[in-house]
Parts: sequence; C-alpha cells; structure tokens
Amino acid sequence: MGRRTRSWIGLLLLLMPLPTLANQGAASSPVWVKSATAQFPTPKIYWIDWKGNRTEPKWKVKSRWLFDRESSKESSKDKAGEDRDNPVGHPALRIWIALPSDFAANSLKGSSALEARINPEDQPFGKEDGVKGSVLRFDLDARVTSATLEYTDASGAPLDIGLQVELDYDEPVFWLDRSCWDNGISVKKKNHESNFLYAGVVCKQEGDALNLVFMHSADANWRGSSFAKKSIASGPEWTRVIIKAPEKTSDKGDILGTVKFANKQDKDPLASEFAILYRAKKRTPRLSFSANLGPTYLRYKETPDPIQVNEFALTLKLGASYQVVPKRIEASLGAYFSLLPLWYSSVPTAQPSARFLGTNARLNYLFAGTPGKTEWSFGTGWYMWSMFVSGNAYGINLLTGPQLFLQTKRFAAGERAKFAYLKFAPITAGTSIPKLADREIAVGGGIQMNSPKASRALLLTFDVADIRLSPTQIGLIEGYSINMLSVSAGVQMGW
Repeated sequence: MGRRTRSWIGLLLLLMPLPTLANQGAASSPVWVKSATAQFPTPKIYWIDWKGNRTEPKWKVKSRWLFDRESSKESSKDKAGEDRDNPVGHPALRIWIALPSDFAANSLKGSSALEARINPEDQPFGKEDGVKGSVLRFDLDARVTSATLEYTDASGAPLDIGLQVELDYDEPVFWLDRSCWDNGISVKKKNHESNFLYAGVVCKQEGDALNLVFMHSADANWRGSSFAKKSIASGPEWTRVIIKAPEKTSDKGDILGTVKFANKQDKDPLASEFAILYRAKKRTPRLSFSANLGPTYLRYKETPDPIQVNEFALTLKLGASYQVVPKRIEASLGAYFSLLPLWYSSVPTAQPSARFLGTNARLNYLFAGTPGKTEWSFGTGWYMWSMFVSGNAYGINLLTGPQLFLQTKRFAAGERAKFAYLKFAPITAGTSIPKLADREIAVGGGIQMNSPKASRALLLTFDVADIRLSPTQIGLIEGYSINMLSVSAGVQMGW
C-alpha cells in the first residue's frame, strides 16, 4: 500500500512542568533548586489544521524536570580553536504524551528536541490514566520543538503528522545549583524583557576565587555580565566566569554583578537580567562555647537493699571547644550539674535528694566532611562523675575513667542543624583499672529550633545515660550493685 501523507498538523501544548527541585539522576550531577518566581499555566493541547482551525484533543500529558542530562551540544571551538567541553549537565524538561488507541506510533523524525522516543520504559501513566495507545517522550531544551510522527491509523494506513511542542509561560526559570547555596551565592531577578526556557548556574569557591558556570537553554543566548575583574571562558550553552570573592559582605549579601540572557530571536537591548548576590562566610572561631538548661529525670538504685531514689532536677550543662587544628583536631571540655531538685521520692522514705556533677575532657578527630555537609568525629579522653548526698546516706562520691565518643553533625545550607552522639566510658571508684562491666553508656542528639539563617543556633537536645557498677568497685557486700538511669532534655545555645 502506498503511503498517504496528511497535511502538517501543529500540536500546541501550554503545559505546567512539575516542580521537581531535586536531582533524580546520577549522584554526581548538580542538585538544582528553582530560584525564579515563574508561574506555569495548566497544560492544554490544540490541533491546528492547514486552515488554522483549532480543536482540543483530550490527550494526556505529564512532565517533569531532569537535571542529569548533558548539553545538547557537547563541545565547541573557542577563538584559539581549542575544544571546550561542557563542564556541567544541563536541565531539560521531559514530557510524555499519550496518543489515542487508534494511533500506533512507528517513528519520530526530524525532532529538534534533545531526545525523542516512542513508548519509553519510564512512561509515567498508570492504570488509572486509561492509556491504551502509544506514548511519546520528548526531552526539551527550548520553548518550541517540532518533529514528524509516522504512525498507523485504525484502518492500517501509514500516515505522517507534523508535531509542534510549545512551552508557553510568562518568564524563564533560573535554576540555582545547591553548590551556590553552600558558597553563599544567590540569584535575584532584576528585570524581564526576553523569554526563553531557562538559565542556571553552578558555583565553586577556591580560596578567594569564585568559579561560576552559567548555562542556558538552546533557545537563549548569553548577553554578557557586569562583573568586575573577571576571567571568562565559554562553550555552547555555557559560560564560565571567575571573579574574586569579597572578604566581607553585609548579612543579606552584596551584589557581585549581573548576567543577561535573551531569546536568540530577540535583538539587543531586549534581555532578561539577573543579579548575582554573595554573602561571605563568617570565619568560624577556633574557640567556642555552649550552654544548655533543662529538666532531667534520674533513677538511682542500690540492690538488693531497697534503696531507690526517683528525682526530677533542673540541670545546667556548659561546654567549650578549641580547634587545635582547624577542621581536623578539636579539644573539648564539658560539665553538667543538677542545680535544683524539682521533685523526688525515695524508698525507704525520708531519704535525702541527690545532686550530680559530671565532667568530660576529650580530644576529637574530625573526619573530612561528606557530601551534604555531614561531619563525623571520634574522640577519647577522661570522664569524672560525682554524687552529693546529705550525710552520705547513700550513693558514690567519685567515679573516673576513660571514654570513647562518636558524634555526627549535619549542617547543610538551608537546613536546620542537627547532631547525634554515642558515648562509652568504663568507670572505677578507685585507682584500679576499670572493667568493661562497670561503665556508663550515653546516647543523645539535638536539632535546631530557630531559623537556619539565624546567626546563633538554638537547639532542642535529648540525652539518655545508664550507669552500672559492680559491688567490688565500691566496697559493698558481695551481691550488691548500683545502677542509675538519667533522661534529660534541654535548650542549648552556642557562641
């Protein structure tokens, strides 16, 4: 059977991409967040025949942003004739179009999209969508894309259809890589006079140099920047700018300069302009302090004598640390003391309340930070613990011993800081070598309560400690033992 060719039919899509803000691809790809305030309209599909008439087919469309695609062009020649490879992946908008059941798609030809496929494995339509026909997938790097679809209709006749995909919205999106947040760089729209799919930037700071790699969609052009004392290299759809980072800025950040992009079809001076702001990192002091105040529940027990004390007390914790080798070796000193008994009970009755004092001295090794700003540290040092009871009615005067301390902290930009720790300390009441059975085990952590942008973090903390001591350690009659459980919460501030 000869092939019949149907006249070009335009497919106009006014669509709203899903606001996917995290990278769904390889772990080495940039993690993008939308910096612009662009609003996307609801998806609409129109058939346009050769007379210009439009009808609206009820085709289903889904979309999402991708952030792990390479540029549509891998390299280009600079003025010296050298290849300049694309240094970062580019965002792309992936759309899926579900065709009617009487459309059996055979091939897509002449597509100007980054990639065009028929019936891809990742098609997002489920049973609830009722899709029974072919599914088309386009990866878009421009607002307007065209292709020729070869398909077979219900009668078995082969046909050609011209497809046009158009993304229509008010203004372009500016994508900001997470690396920019981590280096104190943000973007602010200055004016909007030209429309294209997107622009974006990846950031890296090396000493006092800021390395900014700007990229844009295939339908846009780089129209220059206003940075002072800059070094520029460029390739297709990307431009690298290296500038000197100021040592000091305001708390909200200062404008380093502006960048301009414009649709390739727009002539000067039409362009969309974005201001690049930079907030210098405050140098972390080598010496820091913390204070924590909150309630503690304590249960002290001697067995087999029926001596048990339950107590709620107000506990003060103080800490200091010094970076012996910045970001690598830290010396820390901490202490806690039960200031005031709030409530207590005892068996037998009329036993006096107790107060507790503990001190920690450690040397911590900080491991290199992992992606996402998660830091691990391991420490060892000495631990001392005292108990104060009126008339020495019960309890222990002094316990000492070495300790092992493992801690993790997370302080990614834009997130509330958090930490967790595990402590093990063999303890003794005398000068003998501690036994592993006589020990304190403690676990705890905290999370920031105030804004991640606050100059000083205010944390809510939680701690649980368990002390167990054999009778030989404290001269008790054989068969006696002591254990104590403490559970505490507090509010902590550092400076």
